[in-house]
Amino acid sequence: MVSGGKKKVEFQGQRSKRCEVCDRTLVVQRLARGCLVHRCPLCGHVVRDVRLCPAGARDQVYGGSEKFDRFRLFFTRRKLLQLLPQLAKPESLHVLEVGFGDGQLLRSFQRRNHQVYGVEVSQPQGLQVDQLRYLGAHLYYEGLERADLPKERLDLIYMIHVVEHLEDPLRCFRKLFAAARKGALIYLVTPNGRSAGLRIFGESWWHLEDPTHLRFFTPQSICTCLQKAGFSPMRVSAPLLDSITLEVNSLVRLFHRRGAVMDHVLVRTLDLLLVPTALLSRLLWRDIRPSMEILARRE
Repeated sequence: MVSGGKKKVEFQGQRSKRCEVCDRTLVVQRLARGCLVHRCPLCGHVVRDVRLCPAGARDQVYGGSEKFDRFRLFFTRRKLLQLLPQLAKPESLHVLEVGFGDGQLLRSFQRRNHQVYGVEVSQPQGLQVDQLRYLGAHLYYEGLERADLPKERLDLIYMIHVVEHLEDPLRCFRKLFAAARKGALIYLVTPNGRSAGLRIFGESWWHLEDPTHLRFFTPQSICTCLQKAGFSPMRVSAPLLDSITLEVNSLVRLFHRRGAVMDHVLVRTLDLLLVPTALLSRLLWRDIRPSMEILARRE
């Protein structure tokens, strides 16, 4: 809110005025008139209150495309399988997915005879979920903050576009650390608050379309948060193919101000036509890539 030429921003509770990662006082960053976020001057961590930065957010949480999600699922599964040789006993693992959705990715581990665990905020339905449950998966339906996870049992933990939704990420990482055994890996994919796309598109950046995106980590802030929880960060990188339609969708949102842009057939067609151009821009300019993937270990 703007008063007398000076920005005055009110939050509920003292914690929202300070960085949840490094406890520095947050500063206001204006993305557009009527759209303010808070950024940490030390680690770059971005905190978003949808009342102050509505950015034309859609009403529902999910606003993607099942076809593009299958593309993401394929590459995520391949990436996770590439991590298994780094574990002590890759043939018999305890694997946790936080935010398992329709269960397809978790089922792929179950088919390989791994013991699987899944966390969701509500009880999803579908054939894959039924099979997970029937074949002995440990499923939790009250969110990560409330899940009663086993102690020192998990070998592999992964969270694909989940941490930006959590109410208290540091508390959640500490819970995951307690559930991980020595040598366990944790793999995350999440939007990058340092992405040049946020600077270029401002409030039209497609990641702001989701009303439950509460924060955007940076490479520094996610590593600090994981270290505080006890994990040892190993690698932070910017994946080329994650959210491959984001730049096109952000361009559309410059003109389509409200609702889910991918609801429209014309937009999905435009995505397909312009994806090669978007990928070329990411190859030439890594800073515009919208996501980061993080790998850490419990030593």
